[in-house]
Amino acid sequence: MDLLALSPEETAQCFLKHPTTGENILTDKKKPMFVEIYHKEGKKFQALNIARARKNMAIFEKYKGSDEVSLSDEDQAAMVKNDTDLMIGMTKSLLIQIGKKEVTDAAEFYNNSALEVFRMQVESFLGNTGNFLKA
Repeated sequence: MDLLALSPEETAQCFLKHPTTGENILTDKKKPMFVEIYHKEGKKFQALNIARARKNMAIFEKYKGSDEVSLSDEDQAAMVKNDTDLMIGMTKSLLIQIGKKEVTDAAEFYNNSALEVFRMQVESFLGNTGNFLKA
């Protein structure tokens, strides 16, 4: 077998699962809900991750030489926003349903704290390179 045949695809679809049953979640129109995400080893992720790191380093720079060991609430919120911005940028497309509305906007998905369990599913999916390998 040619090992290069197992190189990862640029993106993969993470189908959202019911947290207790593990079954795919469907919209009212019976379409599976998914988030299509870029692979973390790709150029897109690397660029977004560098941008996030620079923003976070600017936050930490304010504490340089300080005995302060914890971040202010404002700085913690800024770092959470930087992580959210990374995930928004990593998302190529999505289809979810919030209420009766089908949503295709990544910001609407990632900025909704009630959907945290599904964000964690996407982040876990992203962390498994096998999800991106060619079939």
